[in-house]
Amino acid sequence: MPQLVDHYPEGFPRLAAEQNAWHTGSFFRAFGYLSKRLTRHIEGRVANLKDQLDELDATSDKHLKGLTAGQRRKAGEEYIPDACDIIMDELLEAEHHYC
Repeated sequence: MPQLVDHYPEGFPRLAAEQNAWHTGSFFRAFGYLSKRLTRHIEGRVANLKDQLDELDATSDKHLKGLTAGQRRKAGEEYIPDACDIIMDELLEAEHHYC
C-alpha cells in the first residue's frame, strides 16, 4: 500500500483510507478519503434502513402486500405516512447522495 493507513481506526475509517491510498495519477484534489468515508456512511445507513424495511415486511398484515400508506391512499385523502413511507423516503434520499 503506497500510503500508511495503520493510524486510521479499524472499520470504515481504515477502509476509506485504504481505498484512497491507491493513487489514480490525477492532478486534481479529489478528497478521496472523505469521498470513500461518505460512501461507507451512506451504505451503512442504507443497510440499516433495509433491515428496518425487512422487519416491517415480516410483521405487516399480509393483505397489505408491502404497500405503504401513501401507496394505498385514495385520491383526495389526506396523506399520513406510515413507518414504511418514512423508510422509503429516507432510502430515496440516500440514493440521491449515493448515485
